Amino acid sequence: SEVAFPIGSAKAPTMRDMDFMTELLALIEGDDGGGGIAAPAPLEQRWTARSRSPMSVAYDPEPEMAFCWVGVIMYLPTEEEVRCGIS
Repeated sequence: SEVAFPIGSAKAPTMRDMDFMTELLALIEGDDGGGGIAAPAPLEQRWTARSRSPMSVAYDPEPEMAFCWVGVIMYLPTEEEVRCGIS
């Protein structure tokens, strides 16, 4: 699973990427008063320049725009029997 969203430019960052990760980690750890969310896999955060392709979630007509991508990487167990049991 992966999401992408605009974060402004290098000259004018919105800090939305850091806000998103802070909120996500609070949900996972249960800091919001809830019981937390199981997160059995690593989280990946990366940044890219905008895309010129209108079908991309990172499309933006503004050349300076940057995007943040956050995803969950799910690894399968290496043991054949265990892997077949969950996939």
